[in-house]
Amino acid sequence: MTTLTFDQYYQKVLGGWNGKCIGGTVGMRGEAYKGQMEYDFARLKPDEVIPNDDLDVSIMWLHTMERRGIHVSSPDLVDAWMEHCYFSMCEFGFFKQSVRRGLHPPLTGLYNNGYFNESGGAPMRPELWAFICPGNPDLAAAYAGQDGCIDHTGDAVLIQQFYAALLATAFVEPSLDRAVARAMHILPAESRPARTARFAIELHGQHADYRVARRLMLRRFGHTDPTKAVINLGLVMIGLLYGGGDFATSQIITNNCGYDTDTTCGTVGAILGVLSGDQAIPQEWKAIISGEFSMRFPLPRSHTMADLTRETCRAGVTVAEVLKRQVEIVGVPDDLGRLPTTLPARPATIEVSYPDKIALGVGESTTIDLTVRYHQSTPFAGSLGIAAPDHLTVTPSSIAVRFEGPGERRFALRVSMAEGLTEIDDVNLLTATLAGTGAADVVRTFGIVGAIPFAVFGPFWDPYDRAQPTKPTLENNYVPRSEMLFNSFADMGHAYLDEERLAQGLALDDPALETDDPIDPPGLLYARENFISLDRLFGYEGSAIFYVVWDFVSPEEVDAQLMVAGRDPHRVWVNGEPRVTSDRFQDWAPNNRRRPLVRLRQGRNRFVAKLYRLENATEFSFHFRYPNQPSYGVNRDNILTNLTSIVPTGLEVLD
Repeated sequence: MTTLTFDQYYQKVLGGWNGKCIGGTVGMRGEAYKGQMEYDFARLKPDEVIPNDDLDVSIMWLHTMERRGIHVSSPDLVDAWMEHCYFSMCEFGFFKQSVRRGLHPPLTGLYNNGYFNESGGAPMRPELWAFICPGNPDLAAAYAGQDGCIDHTGDAVLIQQFYAALLATAFVEPSLDRAVARAMHILPAESRPARTARFAIELHGQHADYRVARRLMLRRFGHTDPTKAVINLGLVMIGLLYGGGDFATSQIITNNCGYDTDTTCGTVGAILGVLSGDQAIPQEWKAIISGEFSMRFPLPRSHTMADLTRETCRAGVTVAEVLKRQVEIVGVPDDLGRLPTTLPARPATIEVSYPDKIALGVGESTTIDLTVRYHQSTPFAGSLGIAAPDHLTVTPSSIAVRFEGPGERRFALRVSMAEGLTEIDDVNLLTATLAGTGAADVVRTFGIVGAIPFAVFGPFWDPYDRAQPTKPTLENNYVPRSEMLFNSFADMGHAYLDEERLAQGLALDDPALETDDPIDPPGLLYARENFISLDRLFGYEGSAIFYVVWDFVSPEEVDAQLMVAGRDPHRVWVNGEPRVTSDRFQDWAPNNRRRPLVRLRQGRNRFVAKLYRLENATEFSFHFRYPNQPSYGVNRDNILTNLTSIVPTGLEVLD
């Protein structure tokens, strides 16, 4: 077993937190710029120190451990986030939306989060888990896995676990090479993160200039998302390797590589701070933060680096004493104190999984698996009962359950949305209750998401190019120009139906919608996420125009931010008002910066989008958020989950 003195441990934790805060601070200057930069220290030094979300979440996790103990789990972290943290940008917003819909980790990191679920929101916060597990990479990675899965999946969680393991090994290994080699077992050998780390090492052995290594790394693992976890791992490795262990050089190189620089510089700073101790960080860099940190949301605690370090060491000493595996910390001050260590009283637990659909439309069904785990040695005889809203049917709704001792049983439920509904709530909560002898009732709430019913008009297309001055007719023999032979045409500027009346709320079957071409009846498309794809939705394979219409009820009159993004040209109306116009093709991301403020009426509202589909696919996302106003407190900027969809009747379901 390795031994660390408390003073050694303290200096390395202090170095890690200082390195994290310094790197996060200087890295915000060029955050999310994806090009090569050429900063030096003088230009990196900020005029003022502002809070950084990378640090905020780690402090919140320490705050949670101090109250709940060292055996924190994913549900504990979810509860803490929903209580304290207002962050709702990118993956955080979709995670919080899923929580309000009754979903639980790891599903909250995966569902409705396809663009961001392998981004940098998890790798930005591995430090606490490493700092409380010095020399214990597997335990640090286990903690990080409980954390990362609440709002991420796949590579993002793996990379957070790798960083946690690397930081943990840096407490006891003499060099970066040794620490990296020891932490690499966390990554499956052929995973993208493992291949990225190995490629960085290979590049460092072949090229003297980090700029060359950066360019080659981007060619192999680059992404349009500046926070994508894999490419930022590659840039962290480049910063560490080409920095040669020097804090200042590593910070400048890492920052100049671009992408998610507050996270990459923070990670590099933390690793070097732990590896060499706080004394190795140059004083001119320490002066940037002056021994203090700030936060974007309030927690009742000191904001000095010295107090944060001592509080972290208190947690780490507790973990080492209770979960001791590899490292002993000696010389601990008598007045340090300890964190709670009692295991949560959980005589039984209920876990929920969704092997089938998570979102349901009218008349649809899905399977939900409930796994009951019984942890006591005394026998149990009772029942598992499931309560659901009136519009949901659960079969079976009551199940006899018996255990002679510890064990688990899995039960498959069939959950059905009633036929003939005219409205679908976004949030539909069910409750499973395990009741009987030998244990207090165990209650688990879970959810079914209400699929969004869109009426879809289209496809509309033209056999000729409307931009040409002459329309093919009988008189000119309908002979196409040569460029028309293998192309089809659709025109965003042409109204294929009466767009103004449709946007204002005209009935979907009103003949007044028709313009110069007949209109086929719309179909019904259920959007099961905040996302629509028209990939081969119809047999017609050419470019085309579609109109999608969503009628919904808001329980209140409210100003909301309309969040829409599309790969292809699109136009959006809300309650008759044109709100978004995009006439170009671009990379799609659900948080592209078009956020007009719209007024939702109390009662019925209408959302209309005109979508251009190039050939066979398009990507379009949408949702409403509360505006980012301080009056909303920890709820500000959250995605609305209190909207009720109105189901159009008499339409053929398209999917």
